[in-house]
Formats: sequence, structure tokens, C-alpha cells
Amino acid sequence: ANDIWGFVDKNDNREYAIIGLANGTAVVDVTDPVNPVEVGIVAGLDTIWRDIKVFQFFNNAQGRWNAFAYVTADGLPNFIQQLQILDLTNLPNSVSLAGTFNGFDKAHNILLSNIDYSTGEALPGFTVFAYILGAQPGGGAFRILDLSNPVAPVEITPPPPNAGSSHDAATMIVTGARTSACAAGHDPCEILVDYNKDAVDIWDVTDKSAPVLVSSTTYTNLGLVHSGWPTDDTLFVTIQDELDERDFGLNTTLRTLDVSDLAAPFVSNIWTGPTTAIDHNGFFLGDLYFMSNYFRGLVLFDFSEPNNPREIAFFDTVPASDDFVFGGKAQGRAHSLVA
Repeated sequence: ANDIWGFVDKNDNREYAIIGLANGTAVVDVTDPVNPVEVGIVAGLDTIWRDIKVFQFFNNAQGRWNAFAYVTADGLPNFIQQLQILDLTNLPNSVSLAGTFNGFDKAHNILLSNIDYSTGEALPGFTVFAYILGAQPGGGAFRILDLSNPVAPVEITPPPPNAGSSHDAATMIVTGARTSACAAGHDPCEILVDYNKDAVDIWDVTDKSAPVLVSSTTYTNLGLVHSGWPTDDTLFVTIQDELDERDFGLNTTLRTLDVSDLAAPFVSNIWTGPTTAIDHNGFFLGDLYFMSNYFRGLVLFDFSEPNNPREIAFFDTVPASDDFVFGGKAQGRAHSLVA
């Protein structure tokens, strides 16, 4: 296993985990959490990097909700696995491959914007787009797909020439006075937080034909800007750096980035953990922050004060060690976690 996402089917309120595997993508019914049921697996080429997001929408013609999972995969230089589109409409009975988008050879990550991540449903009044991150060929800069036809995406934003190679990203919607940092007339303003290995770049992507770079932020002891997630009020985002523990001899380091002024973000807090375990991905559920921590496992924070996060629980997947090693259990590799 390498990555995981999930959603609640709005037809029957059943809950599913969608799990990236070395050889494909599995869909597991976790409605009864102590008795999970594997619905099926859609095969893919062998790799340790796979990422998944879900789009769910109401089909008026059918009088029901339809859902699709979008799966990217990454690998060594000669690896080719384009975007797979999984049809989830026949759950809980089966899952199948609905189509493949061939606009790139491989990609490290995918993000869907303007969406309720618990269900995959579009936010009221907004349109869902897919952001492809770290795609090759093309240098890895983000590109945007139109999902108007969910099984036949269309690229509407090619990689911007002044963008770095995106490793991961998050999106948020900003309104009011803070939109003064965006292009004229963009209120509400759709923001892309681009974790591009070398910096945290903030883009105004309201006009998909002309993304505008608003700011670029670095920090002391930058190893590899890996990922992060915004607080519900969009005033802060987290920064997960995947190499600072290893490269600078740090204990687990979680940074809070103040983005109240989108044009001038700054690191407002640094949380230091009790071990040298590498931090990886993190996600908010209200004021709770769930962070994958490789050899230390899962760490849970109270983030009600973004500049004073408090660890309130953890589950250690490798009790014998908390080293800065890329692994999560004795026999395998932990990659991501979604709340």
C-alpha cells in the first residue's frame, strides 16, 4: 500500500477507502469499520507511488449520484502509467476502469479543487477541476483538467513556464479584502498552494487560462517542500518538509505558514516533535490535524491555535524505531493519510 483516499456514497451513505497498491488500486467498503470488505481492484503497473481523488455528482438523467476516482502513478524514468479513471457508480457491487487520460506519461500526484473532500461533491456555486502535479514529460509543473465530461477530461491549462515542479498542492477559496493580492476582479479568488519542492508558491487560478503567481515562500532548513493543507478559515497552511530531518539533523518539524496576506506569507510557528521520524502528509478535519510520520506512525494534533499546535495522540507503527527512514511498518512503506 502507498496512498489512500475515501468518500461517502451519497446514494446510500456507505463509506469507502480507495487504496493505492503496488499493482493497482483497491476499493474497500469500510461502512462497518471492523469488517471491511474489498469490493475490487483495478490493475495498474507496478510502482510504490500512486495517488487518488474522487469526484461525485448528481446525474439528473439517471436520478442518482455518480462517482469516479482519478488515479495518478509515478515511477522510474521509463515508467509510463497515464491517469486512470475508475467508475465507482456500481458500488457496493463492483469497480471498473472507465477510461484513461493520455495527456502525460506519469504524474506524482493529483488534486481536485472546489470540492467537499468527504463526499467528492462540488462546493455550491463552484466547478471542480483536476490539478495534475509532477507530470512528465513537461517538467512537473501543475496543469489543470476540465472534468465536464468526467470520463474524458480535457487539459485547459498547460504547465505554466514560470512554475516549479509540483510535488503536491492544496486549494482554497478566498473572498473579501484578501483578494486584493489576486488579479483584478477575482473575488472570490481560487487559490492554489503549490508545494513545488523548492518553495511554497501561491497562485491565483481563478482564470484557468492565465494563472497568476501571487507569492513564493522559502524558509530556513528547507530540504524538500513536500505537502500541506489549509486550515478551514484559509488563514494558515501547514508545510510538511520530507528531507529536513534527514538533511539537517532535526527532530520531526511541522511548520505553520501564515497566509493571511497572500502576497507576503511567513512561517509563523515551528512545531518540533520528540523523535527524528520524517513527517509526510497531513490533513485537517476541523481543528484536528492528522499527520503521517513514517516510522512514528500517525500523529494527531489539536490545531485550534495554529501557532501553538498540540500533539494529543499518536499511533506508533514501528515501536522499535523512530529513525529518519522512509518506512512505516516492519515489512513495508507508509505513504499518505487522509482524515
